[in-house]
Amino acid sequence: MRKKAERRPRVVPLAEGDRIPRSVRLRLRWLRRRRKTGVLLHWTMRTGYRAVTLKWSIVSVELGGTTLGSLGSPQFCDSRFIGLPPGSHDLGLRVIRGRRSRGTYCEQTVDLAPGDIFLALCEPVQPDVFYRKSPVEDTWQLRLVTSDEGAGVSAHDVKD
Repeated sequence: MRKKAERRPRVVPLAEGDRIPRSVRLRLRWLRRRRKTGVLLHWTMRTGYRAVTLKWSIVSVELGGTTLGSLGSPQFCDSRFIGLPPGSHDLGLRVIRGRRSRGTYCEQTVDLAPGDIFLALCEPVQPDVFYRKSPVEDTWQLRLVTSDEGAGVSAHDVKD
């Protein structure tokens, strides 16, 4: 559920031709071979190793008010797989900020069949980054990768 100070982020379906980070592609291939069902959460932080920032963000996935998994190290681009049973799930996608900034929250309904993986890529706002311009608002790119697809990874529209 959205808190008072939170606003809605920008949510974009991840099209088939869009670029997925290599580490996510490899992990997705590994999960599909083992026929896992769940959510693969990834975030991109644009901070270099020498430029640690106090304007950190924590990215999390929630189900029914309970946090299933979160990512928050300012040093790494990280991903995490969260196993879920097949069925319909109302997931909450949240970005929490430090230092008096507002976070963002949106809800996404996902219908998972056995072997389906919901891919959620997040790029939070980073106001202190000067190179490779940071997005103006938190951006989530979402894709449902189904188990009945061939060797390639294709996109399906996600429901709001």
